[in-house]
Amino acid sequence: MKKVINHPSFRYLLFGFSLLFLFISFYDYNRISEKHIETEMIEITGENNQLINGAITNKIKDQLEILQNYAKLIAYHEDITSKEVFDLLEPLTKEDLFTNVAITTPDGISYTSPTHTSNNSERKFFVEGMKGKTIISDMITSKISNEQVIVMSVPIYKQAKVIGVLRVSMSTTLLPEYFNLSFLSGNISSFIIQRDGVNLTPKKNYYNFFHMLEKDERNKEIEKEMKEKLANGDHGYITFKLNNKTRYAYFSDVEGTNWYLLSVLPHSYVTERINHNLTHTLLLAGKVCVLLLIIGIYLLYLMNESRKEEVKNQEKLHTIISNTPGISFKHKIHNPASIQFFNDNRKLYAGYSKEELLDLISTDLSSIVWEEDLPIVEQLNRPQKKGTVVSNTYRILLKNGHMQWIFDQRQSVLEKDHTIWLYITVLDVTGMRETQERLRLSEERYAMILKETRSIPFEWNVKADTITFSDAWTNTFAHPKVIDHFLSVTNKYFKDREYTYIPLMENMIRGQSSDQIECILPSGHNENIWVKIHAKALYDNNGFLTRIIGSILDISEEKEKTSRLIKQSQIDGLTGLYNRITIEHLINEACQNNPDSSLILFVIDVDDFKKVNDTYGHASGDEALINVSKALRKCFRSDDLIGRIGGDEFVVLMKANTNVYKELPTQKISMLKNMLSNIHIQKDINFVIHCSIGISIHPQDGTNYKELFTWADHSMYEAKKHGKNTFVYQPKNTEKP
Repeated sequence: MKKVINHPSFRYLLFGFSLLFLFISFYDYNRISEKHIETEMIEITGENNQLINGAITNKIKDQLEILQNYAKLIAYHEDITSKEVFDLLEPLTKEDLFTNVAITTPDGISYTSPTHTSNNSERKFFVEGMKGKTIISDMITSKISNEQVIVMSVPIYKQAKVIGVLRVSMSTTLLPEYFNLSFLSGNISSFIIQRDGVNLTPKKNYYNFFHMLEKDERNKEIEKEMKEKLANGDHGYITFKLNNKTRYAYFSDVEGTNWYLLSVLPHSYVTERINHNLTHTLLLAGKVCVLLLIIGIYLLYLMNESRKEEVKNQEKLHTIISNTPGISFKHKIHNPASIQFFNDNRKLYAGYSKEELLDLISTDLSSIVWEEDLPIVEQLNRPQKKGTVVSNTYRILLKNGHMQWIFDQRQSVLEKDHTIWLYITVLDVTGMRETQERLRLSEERYAMILKETRSIPFEWNVKADTITFSDAWTNTFAHPKVIDHFLSVTNKYFKDREYTYIPLMENMIRGQSSDQIECILPSGHNENIWVKIHAKALYDNNGFLTRIIGSILDISEEKEKTSRLIKQSQIDGLTGLYNRITIEHLINEACQNNPDSSLILFVIDVDDFKKVNDTYGHASGDEALINVSKALRKCFRSDDLIGRIGGDEFVVLMKANTNVYKELPTQKISMLKNMLSNIHIQKDINFVIHCSIGISIHPQDGTNYKELFTWADHSMYEAKKHGKNTFVYQPKNTEKP
């Protein structure tokens, strides 16, 4: 089939068939266009007829209205044939349009002047006019001028009674001018005819439409059909022949008359349009032919260039194949016996001689293919489209019984003689497959190591902005293994957070080769996990950052342990309050952060606490201290600092208002004393705890812990001197401790 298609004779035949098809198409197009033009012309004729008919009807109505107005004026006179009446009608009689103007009395006598009369008692216009009807007559012969005229008549009423008829006569020769038919019709010829075919507007001696039709069978049928339609008052299209030329016409009745308007489209006008269309069709056909010729020439050029390129590609293919390691050969599709070798590599003969190998290729090469890989070879042997490259790897059995991995690549090529050859290259990839197998085992071992380790490896492709994690990432954090647009994700979720990995990213991007950071990563389970990230930057040959690799280690447990240890080192083991070192640090920090704020330091010492230990034992003493610490927590606010600095000695730092110097927080002190007095110990419920309190105020009495404590401690001892169970505050400028 391909040989037939590529044969030159077939191409010439196809070209000739295309030209014939093109000619038939344009001929059909021209014929359909001519039919469309005829239909369009007929419709235009009908539309023109309706427009002219409307104009004629309006003209007649206007004229009748003028006559009716004159009739009304005549009715005011006693004698409708008097000189005064004819003087009144003088504008009508002077018009060139009317051959005469007359008034007919009820006895049928018509007066064209007071003295000139004629008998019209039998005329239709008189008979119908006396019945009160307005009449526009068919063509009649005037008794006065002996001309062919049409008559317009209106009744003359007086007191609702017809007393005469006013009529005007118009020569039929004036009708075309009166109705302005030439101007209104344009390229279409229009005639006013009666139902019997008489032409009221004759042209070229066509006095009767039916008489001017050529006497053939077709026109006889048209005449019969049209007479029936005229008799029934119908309208419609007709096609007839005149002077051996086809004419298109439309007729419609004129309102208020027995007339019909006949519009005839000249044959020359239709012919002109058809010829014009034919010219355009021929021009279009010529343009299409030129375009097809250009396309044909261009396609021939492309085919020639394609052949040249194909020859070059074949030469290149021969050169490449000849220098390819392994065996390269070709044979015709479905004809392995036509095999031709390009190069020779005895290592790929599978231990066979060249003759034995040729025999295997020509007959059944699958006999040496590893059984499990037969489907692969069958897939390679399936027919492929020209130019398609297919390849795969399979195993063969050597003559000595060993196994060898083969890479097989083949491509179908259309050569100069239009035959398709299969080009095949075979490579020994046994060593590569062994390397791949070792790599696979290494990857499996690596995966097992990753599974056992707590670290989560990651790799961030900076250019693609994609970060990839190991499977452990999804298991631990419930996030996707691969995250695209990593910078956008970071900016969206971590920009305003604390303890993020953003500083590490910034350092690496600025050029730091490696870094580590401890930060918080949110998991998909709405948990915040402390991690330590180790990262290392990788650069290309030009020194540009390409990737960042590293690992993520979950340190939540270590952080929690550290937090517990830190808390234990800061808290008094018995009371749960801050210990001496911590409270001292926190108070110094508060003073530094609030240099101008009023802060009150309370130094609280339990009165006679030694008596509790000596009398009731240390367990009761511990019980009392725990209850005192509870009372302090209840009495002061959560943001106040409370600490135990000795056996029975406590300190509290409270933020105060600006009037602290004028009014001490006595209410707070009273509440504390009251709460302490309600503390009892189990061994003696009657024992009451009291305390002495010393006060100092920041920054008036000191700007750090040492200064504030020294002054408050002095005040506390003053309270003990004043009988205990009270408080003392002495401004620093009154007395020094």
